Amino acid sequence: VAFQGAAALRVHFDARCKLLEAPQSTLTLALDEGLHQVIGRYSGGASNFRPLLIHANKFFYEFRSNVRQPADQQQQPPRNHGWGWRFHAMPLLGLQWLREAHVLTDA
Repeated sequence: VAFQGAAALRVHFDARCKLLEAPQSTLTLALDEGLHQVIGRYSGGASNFRPLLIHANKFFYEFRSNVRQPADQQQQPPRNHGWGWRFHAMPLLGLQWLREAHVLTDA
């Protein structure tokens, strides 16, 4: 996810986010494509998916799930493993503070 010219990115997760607990299902956000500089790793219920401010103009994400339906249950409806995930990334443009006082007064 990239926004040219953004000073930072705000990531907001859907209130319905729900995954199985790690390690069964995880959503990973990172600063690099190889996922070595991890920003956040998410699993479980909606309370684990907190808004995030990324001080960069791009990030990468990966969803992994190792949940499989047993072979003898392939013809049956799948069990409910959670809702899933969704996020919105919004660019923050023109952020520039030269002194701490500027942050406090939003000048």
